[in-house]
Amino acid sequence: MIKLLDKPKAINYKKNKFISYSEAINEATKQAMILSKDVVVMGQLVDSEHGIFGTTKNLSNIFGKNRVRDFPVSESLMTSAALGASILNKRVILVHIRIDFMYYAMDAIVNWISLWRFKSNGNASVPIVIRAIVGKGWGNGPQHSKSTHSWFANLPGIRVGMPTNPFDAKGMLLDSIFNDDPTILIEHRSFFGLKEKVPSYPFRTEFGRCAIRKKGKDITIVAIGFGLIEALKASKYLSKEKIKIDPEVIDIRSLWPLDIKTIIKFSY
Repeated sequence: MIKLLDKPKAINYKKNKFISYSEAINEATKQAMILSKDVVVMGQLVDSEHGIFGTTKNLSNIFGKNRVRDFPVSESLMTSAALGASILNKRVILVHIRIDFMYYAMDAIVNWISLWRFKSNGNASVPIVIRAIVGKGWGNGPQHSKSTHSWFANLPGIRVGMPTNPFDAKGMLLDSIFNDDPTILIEHRSFFGLKEKVPSYPFRTEFGRCAIRKKGKDITIVAIGFGLIEALKASKYLSKEKIKIDPEVIDIRSLWPLDIKTIIKFSY
């Protein structure tokens, strides 16, 4: 039995560490691989020295190349391989460095991974976590800056999350690894350097619940992903104006399941 802390509010905050978004992902992956020998990491450059923005750094040195598998530039191949491994009871963390090129794997995602539980009449599952990286920065250009999260959020059978801080990056990844439903976690490049205090031990951030990032009484701003940073900036600007507008900011963070109740409750 794999035991994780289910309720973040129960965390002993004396055990927190000040780490970055990328370090939180690395720590979550490492702890999951220690908790279960069935957890494996796949993707292009996952075993490289720098480890995809630091998120997979040193994992191959600790767990070996059988559990941290590098792949050539073939998104369809690596996604289909992840599907096959998960059918054989592996819990796969599949890293797509650029979400734009993940579209080459749409057949595996749309026609097989998302439908596997339905096709098996609920008798089998494919516990795959796809870490899809997106976002502007250092001259990526239009072909590397698209964010088609809504496509995946409307795909039955797959959970979709967009963690916006190190705490959720760790908690949502751990929750996804040990959940039997396939999950896509979309990570914005600009988040990898963000730092905050994060529990040093494994815990879950529950899917299907929004987070209130700023309480307010006048208007409600609902944001996802990088839009949350802009929303928080806007809320500070509004509070400084002569009108003194006090905005509330909601971070959706879980696109599917979607916490409609919280959005409606705090919007009226």
